[in-house]
Amino acid sequence: MTGTTIAQAIPVAISPILTRIYTPEDFGVLALFVSITTIFSTLTTGSYEFAIMLPKEDNKAKSIMALCIFISFFLSSILFLIISFFHSFFVSKLDSFKFSNWLFFIPLVLFLIGLFNALNYYFARKKKFHNVAQANVSKSLGLSISQVFLHFIKEGAFGLIVGRIVSAILAPFFLILKLSKSDKITFNKDQLLTVGKRYIDFPKFSMWAGLFNNLALYFNNLVIPVVFSTTILGFFSLVYRVLVLPLTLISTSVGQVFFKEATGLKNSNMDIYPILWKVVKKMSLISFFGFSVLFFVIEHLFVFVFGEEWRVAGTYAKYLIPMFMIRFVVSPLTITHSIYEAHKSSLLLQLLMFVLSVLCMLAAYGFDFKFEQFLLLYSSVMVLFYLLRFAIILKIIKLSSR
Repeated sequence: MTGTTIAQAIPVAISPILTRIYTPEDFGVLALFVSITTIFSTLTTGSYEFAIMLPKEDNKAKSIMALCIFISFFLSSILFLIISFFHSFFVSKLDSFKFSNWLFFIPLVLFLIGLFNALNYYFARKKKFHNVAQANVSKSLGLSISQVFLHFIKEGAFGLIVGRIVSAILAPFFLILKLSKSDKITFNKDQLLTVGKRYIDFPKFSMWAGLFNNLALYFNNLVIPVVFSTTILGFFSLVYRVLVLPLTLISTSVGQVFFKEATGLKNSNMDIYPILWKVVKKMSLISFFGFSVLFFVIEHLFVFVFGEEWRVAGTYAKYLIPMFMIRFVVSPLTITHSIYEAHKSSLLLQLLMFVLSVLCMLAAYGFDFKFEQFLLLYSSVMVLFYLLRFAIILKIIKLSSR
């Protein structure tokens, strides 16, 4: 968590510079690129990376890691061919010619995300959390430095998106350099088939659950330019840049450690309730006090840090704070579905989350909501959803214990 905090502090620290050299529309184009790559990132490995923690033998874990990398390379290559043949069609559907050339970089970024996810979970299995932290910091530094200096080469969203590509390269490259000789990646066909069949439920259920989760989280970014405007998406994306992404990565770091410890307890036929409630209590304290203070100062904070032009982004953030509070606590615990291989329930929950997001946007469009009204509705619905998800996590543990 310390490494992740440092990694996220860097882009947040340079955000006041970026908001003064890039326009809200530039941030909107970046948000579109990030949304597409994030939504489809769950497909690139078939979600097999979540199985890396589960085998008792390291050799099987290495085979799963190799399988993730192979699937990621294969699917990214196929996607590149599809984009090459149907480029004009995709550009017309996105209704953004500024985004045209960046489509070709999506397969590369997806492969790099898949590679990093596989290495990330393998290093977490080996408890080399310091290497994961260093990789996140190097990624963050590459992102921030590139986005600032590339602006002077070319105006528009060029620097923002190329910086994102540079950071996607640095993270897995750093972890590859830290692999020991005993961790050498080998692609044995028989071993890949064996672990692929053993953990087939991950692509059958967890992959689609992850896809619907990302669709629910980033669906708004795809539709906001249509229902509202690209400029509003730029304001909205800054809220995510400053608040949501750091909180997501912190909760992901906590979730990784919880995943490792809870899996060990489960494999030893021990109760995981103590460590679960330990996470809940600590995350709740951080969430309550942190967000309570933030609610009263965030609008003025956005003006002070990013400039008067971005005041509206601070207003948007206030509407979303209740959702952030509960999401921060529950998100690290969602890995429980993978620990107990409860893939069907995870898939259904992610599908429900996506449907709720779509319904909120349809309500906003149908009743001609102002954007603030949409945010209030969306935040309220998501609070109820995360409370439901927490209750189901407790139910899964209780049933599995029996």
